[in-house]
Amino acid sequence: MTNAGDGIVRGTAPDREGRRGSACRVRVSEKGQVTIPKRLRDRLGLRPGTVLDFEESGGRLVARKLVRADHLDDLVGILDLPGGVDAHLDEARGPGPAGS
Repeated sequence: MTNAGDGIVRGTAPDREGRRGSACRVRVSEKGQVTIPKRLRDRLGLRPGTVLDFEESGGRLVARKLVRADHLDDLVGILDLPGGVDAHLDEARGPGPAGS
């Protein structure tokens, strides 16, 4: 870590795996917006429309990419089928071919 005399400490802290990333500095706009550097967007798979969740932790701003859940997961368990799925499928398929 270095201090260039302007009160800003430069350098990086290790991530959870002990790796050190490269530091970058961005300026907050009047609207409170920041631009995420392209190399970070590329490395983290951040595309237009990606939703980020922000939280404050120990004086740091932490952003996490929200991963959309599979919409089919929302449908699991919504049907109440008397006798269960197997009974429902057997009824829907009807009798099998003769001799089976």
